[in-house]
Amino acid sequence: MMTGSAAPNPPAAPVASPPRPAPTEHTVLGRDESPVTFRGWLLGRATSRERAHTHRGEFAPPGYRCRRCRWFEVTIYRVDPAVPADPPWTAGEPPAYVVHTLGRSAVPEELTFARVAEAETAHKIMQLLVSYGRRGGDERTGPRLPEASARAIERAADADPELSAAYDAWLAAGVQ
Repeated sequence: MMTGSAAPNPPAAPVASPPRPAPTEHTVLGRDESPVTFRGWLLGRATSRERAHTHRGEFAPPGYRCRRCRWFEVTIYRVDPAVPADPPWTAGEPPAYVVHTLGRSAVPEELTFARVAEAETAHKIMQLLVSYGRRGGDERTGPRLPEASARAIERAADADPELSAAYDAWLAAGVQ
């Protein structure tokens, strides 16, 4: 005789993450256009470049902010720990992550500024990309992630659980 209760459902099997693709070789330009080559995974990339100019003429004048003429790019990589340290890594061993940033310009005679930064933890990525703005004179605003940095981190967090947890922690702490 059946009573009104159904048998409990068995616990669901854990969902396995899809396997990570094989690492690939990446070469990025650092300061002085020196190449840095390593093996790993591209996790996230974003740019602040916009489609339209915000001024008259072909190029923005000095000091004028036009994200079509001057923009920021950021790319986040996870480094393959199984590959020997070929570049001159700071700690002698490959870092967990590489953050490559570029300050770009389409204005003639302006330079591209590049940085290759090593990060041992996902929290270090947040520290590398957070900025502190200024209001008016010398008053500092709280920490914030520039739009391109936030987009790159969001994309990278989809592929890296450690970075996802770090990003969530920074957002919970009030980083905008």
